[in-house]
Amino acid sequence: MKGWPVYVWGVLFSLVLTLIPSALLADSGSFCAICGERSFGDMYFMKDKVRSSKVVVCERCAKLPQRCSSCGLPVFVGGKVLSDNRSLCAVDMPLAVLDQDVAVAIYEDVKRDLFSLMNGLGVLPDRNITVRLVDQRQLARVFAGIPTAHPDASLQGVTRTRRFSKEGLEHEIFLCLGLPRNRLAAVAAHEYAHAWVHENVPVERVLDRDTVEAFCELAAFEVMRQRGDQVEMGMIRENTYTRGKIDVLLKASADYQFHRVAQWMKAGTDETLERERMHRVTSLKPSDAPSFGYLAVVQARVPEILVLKGLSGTPPKQFALINDATLRVGEEARVRVAQTNVLVRCVEIREQSVTVRINGASEVTELRLRDRD
Repeated sequence: MKGWPVYVWGVLFSLVLTLIPSALLADSGSFCAICGERSFGDMYFMKDKVRSSKVVVCERCAKLPQRCSSCGLPVFVGGKVLSDNRSLCAVDMPLAVLDQDVAVAIYEDVKRDLFSLMNGLGVLPDRNITVRLVDQRQLARVFAGIPTAHPDASLQGVTRTRRFSKEGLEHEIFLCLGLPRNRLAAVAAHEYAHAWVHENVPVERVLDRDTVEAFCELAAFEVMRQRGDQVEMGMIRENTYTRGKIDVLLKASADYQFHRVAQWMKAGTDETLERERMHRVTSLKPSDAPSFGYLAVVQARVPEILVLKGLSGTPPKQFALINDATLRVGEEARVRVAQTNVLVRCVEIREQSVTVRINGASEVTELRLRDRD
């Protein structure tokens, strides 16, 4: 074992701590993260799903019957039982969204982020969407009424789409109450992406169901990435809901940009993307079918040069929109320019400009907001 990297030892150490009830902790006495009392009996490590960390729990609390639906830890005192019999612990209860108006406000913030992300990708549904905050029982009833719905063991959101006229759709987005704000935002982004798919993907376009869900997860991931929410990004990556397709689309988005993946969803020639044939994301069939919806966005012409289209956010979470790519300081991506793409690294974001390094060049280039084609 000599010469193993440091991170390997870290993984082994974490594994030992996870698998073995903490006899060593019991010898010295440790404080339980749930009841706050010091115990000299057996102690256990449990994962806090909200904060992506491990906490020490005494044997008494480990046997408590109720588990918090947010963090997954035992509920001791000061918690709340929801209308569908899920429980929230005293720590996560203040973070949970239990009010319809709050849920709508979170959704509206997410929608604005998605409008920026999906600009130029066809119809962005807006006024034809109703958002409802419901408990998990109501959510399950809605889900059961959609025969084509993708199986979901941890149901947190559903989108129901209906045609009210020959050229118009209406969407209902149902969000599960009791979720933390950032989780609800990620779910809202996922469900909005479903509405976008209904508005923009032709009915004759055949897509693998796991791939559709992975695209919606990709949209949520991009919103969380722009917000710098590493916890939600990690949860999306680790979720097995899409049977591995989210990893494929994340790679496609990194290599070819999100806009190309979205265009492939609309006009690709394959039912799904495979990691070994990622280049197929550029294989599109021509389509002159009109799009319908409340907010139609004209497909933007790809600039012939690098153009700084906008700046958003505040330090340290600032973003620069360069052609079709959104970058933070230190981030690198392939950006579409005319019929090709170039590798762009964001070096600095200033008040009215950014400096970038193009294709690994030693010198930097400044792009100013007034430099428009």
